[in-house]
Amino acid sequence: MHYAIIGLGILFFMTSAWAQEAPNDPMLRADGWLELKFDGKTPNQFAAQSDGAILVVSDKSVSLLYKPLEVNLEHTPKLRWSWKVDRTVPATDLSTKGRDDRSLAIYVSFPFDYERAGFWERFIRDIVVAFKGEDTPGRVISYVWGGNYPQGSVIESPYLKSAGALIALKQATSTTGQWMDETVDIAKDYERIFGEPPNQPYQIAISADSDDTEKKTIGWVKDIRFIKN
Repeated sequence: MHYAIIGLGILFFMTSAWAQEAPNDPMLRADGWLELKFDGKTPNQFAAQSDGAILVVSDKSVSLLYKPLEVNLEHTPKLRWSWKVDRTVPATDLSTKGRDDRSLAIYVSFPFDYERAGFWERFIRDIVVAFKGEDTPGRVISYVWGGNYPQGSVIESPYLKSAGALIALKQATSTTGQWMDETVDIAKDYERIFGEPPNQPYQIAISADSDDTEKKTIGWVKDIRFIKN
């Protein structure tokens, strides 16, 4: 057991405060979105567009737009969406806390499951709940536009360690200014990362992160949906 990792996890969860708020955009509020903001960090700007897309502007800032999910991965195991970036942050090291800016990311969160959790996840859970509440995700998969990793690379989350992973889909230098379609198999990705079939996800989130590089990124996400094939 790597006790240094445990220490990092405890330090992160105990010193990183966040607040859940309704987003400024009334259309996003009406659609059930919430925003997760971090103490001491400038939040991103999220805005609903007339074509159904969500504009994400990150200017030396970071926050997440998220909403609850009701999905059965046995029937619809794949997630599909489209995204576009007009302005990117430089390539960063997604594996390192404080150096992991990205132009866009889609997060899928899973509830904590004691029976599935490893030793570290169980060890840290009571502390997480005490500081962050029962609703804090147990495991998270993030699909990322950023860094310079080969497509499909899996990177352990620098924050969640073994309870989270990033999958690189687009590099920081990928084509800008045009819509890109993505389809990922959530069920298969979960199993290859965590070594077991998934439980049902319960939250989805959109984010961008530019507070470390102090740059500005502009992107859009639309047509997020779970599908069978």
